[in-house]
Amino acid sequence: MPDVSLLKMLGRRLFTTLCARHRLRVPERVPCFCYSVVGTNNDQLLRQQIDSNIQTQDDQHELRQMLRTIVDTHLANGQIFFVPWANDRAILTLLSPFKQLTAQGVSLEFLIDACTKSADLFVTLTKNGREAIKKFTIFVECLEMTYEDAMRFYAKRADGLDSVSADSIQQRLSVFLGRGILAGAQLKMLVKRWPDILFMGNPQTMDMFWEEISGFFAMSDMKKLMLNSPQICLLDVEEIVEIYEYIYFHMGIESDELTESTNWLNLRLEQIMARHEFLLKTGKYTFPDPKKPQLKKENPTASRIFDVSDLEFATKVGCVSHEEWIVFQDLRKLEELLSEKERPYERVLPAMRKQFERKVKEAVEKEAGEL
Repeated sequence: MPDVSLLKMLGRRLFTTLCARHRLRVPERVPCFCYSVVGTNNDQLLRQQIDSNIQTQDDQHELRQMLRTIVDTHLANGQIFFVPWANDRAILTLLSPFKQLTAQGVSLEFLIDACTKSADLFVTLTKNGREAIKKFTIFVECLEMTYEDAMRFYAKRADGLDSVSADSIQQRLSVFLGRGILAGAQLKMLVKRWPDILFMGNPQTMDMFWEEISGFFAMSDMKKLMLNSPQICLLDVEEIVEIYEYIYFHMGIESDELTESTNWLNLRLEQIMARHEFLLKTGKYTFPDPKKPQLKKENPTASRIFDVSDLEFATKVGCVSHEEWIVFQDLRKLEELLSEKERPYERVLPAMRKQFERKVKEAVEKEAGEL
């Protein structure tokens, strides 16, 4: 029977000789990780792979703890979330969007705070995390936000933003980007003014609206209108055109002044006509005359006429009591009921504007201008 110790010694020498000939070396075995015989020059790569695997396991452990903290906090507040803790594959899927956010620099502490304060945000990230990350990225790239800002913004409007896809949000923003609004601070100001623009309306209809009214406004005025009143593109274009024509032809207010007002589009045509007629009766408004610029200076601005409450309009703009303004409105409504006019005001073709202005001036000169 051969000596066992001698055989082991011969085996070690043979193995060492073979390794030296092929410049191979067996690395130190690490429990729980697969390993292979690699070249001497790749030892550093192997160590990096081992470190990466260890780091990945540490990250997954931290993310699991984060998920458990969020679920436990909601449970303490009376809201139950069922999580498949025993299903590793399902847990990894749930953690995937959180892992992407941490890769973008979002801290675990922020994720815990945001998801415990907003159950809607937590549900969005766990049910449709991939789509949510796309939306966050759009906000970051187009609206000059951080990922933390994007999550806070989303949490406040989760119901509306959950109802649309990331692609449709991008299409809505592209409507404004395609008409001169710059990505970043300008687009952020527009969305801040009316956040619902991200999920309300049809992108094609919105773009057609801006195309329809582009003939009334210069490019600079169009941009100002978009920034101050982006929600206008969700309204009926025919109603807006009718209101604009009255303000432009019958009140003599130019488009550059009108864009300074943010409330004119929220008023009905009857309300605008009532305010205009009331100011004419009280002598506080005169149809502008290019030959008499002082008249325009004495007129209240469009924002003073349209952007104030009824009380302020009567007392500060019309310089009468609120009760007189109420009586005037009641009498005007009665006149409308008795009137047989098909249209509330006379339509004016652009080519007939000068002739119409002369007729208005002649009528003003005949009236006493007293209420």
